[in-house]
Amino acid sequence: MEQMYKESWGWDDAAKKRELKAENARYIIIHEKESRRPMGFVHFQFSMEESMDRPDRETLYCWEIQLEEDVRGKGLGKFLMQLLELIGRKQEMQCIMLTCPKSNPRAIQFYKSKLGFTLDPISPTEMDAHHVTYEILSKSFPPKK
Repeated sequence: MEQMYKESWGWDDAAKKRELKAENARYIIIHEKESRRPMGFVHFQFSMEESMDRPDRETLYCWEIQLEEDVRGKGLGKFLMQLLELIGRKQEMQCIMLTCPKSNPRAIQFYKSKLGFTLDPISPTEMDAHHVTYEILSKSFPPKK
């Protein structure tokens, strides 16, 4: 992950540690049943995010998802993202958002085709800032009735 960060927006050990230890940081960690070996995690936060066409949105922001190489492609990433969506809906958030490096087109395609995310209106590409190395994707939740 460090290499992907370096290519996309730069790596800073101290900043990453602060991000991971932030008071509002939340995690879901998955591990093997027998050995308890960590297999992956998702890091998320509840926040208010800017919007182009409406007031700021109550958002569940997925900061990071990582899976061990040997468990990728087996549905765990999709499962973790569906858990985040469920949490966001239960907490009455308006959307779920994430930032994804353009250098990882496979992940962008995964979020779009498997999970129904779209480029958010504030994503650099949507704002004609094609030189930026990341995209912001989101998925809105319908309001509860």
